[in-house]
Amino acid sequence: MREFLQFFLVIVALCLFTGVSYAATPGSAQKGVVLRVSDGDTIRVRTGKEEVKIRLYGIDAPESTQEGGAEATEFLKDLLLSEQVEFYTLDVDRYERQVAIVVLPNGKIVQDILLQTGLVWVYTKYCKVERCSDWKRMEKQAKNKKIGIWAANPVPPWDWRKDKR
Repeated sequence: MREFLQFFLVIVALCLFTGVSYAATPGSAQKGVVLRVSDGDTIRVRTGKEEVKIRLYGIDAPESTQEGGAEATEFLKDLLLSEQVEFYTLDVDRYERQVAIVVLPNGKIVQDILLQTGLVWVYTKYCKVERCSDWKRMEKQAKNKKIGIWAANPVPPWDWRKDKR
């Protein structure tokens, strides 16, 4: 028991002195107000005194200069700007963004809404939680209805980015 307590105290000390916050710990849940929508899958949230950059887990929106990018960004602004949200961090990406599932006060998951309106893809390369199978079904339904990006023949953002490099 003493060894565990010492280990725990070392971890706490590391977090305090290296600037690592609990907010960045995978699996943590937080609440905050959406301050900014950067694009169709990235937002900034104020949690108390801290501003957190969040990448929406499991989806990929068209890039800002890509067809459908401006629409996805505007939709997300209308949906989230100034809203109180709850987010569940699953990971921290290489850009130090928290990769999270975001939930509105009414309990609706933001990723669900974006997929149902046909504005984003399921990012299958990184979508590994159980919810991803539901998201794939939602994407397929939007595709079958030809709504949002599916009204045309869209290029997935990961292919679009690769072609622009």
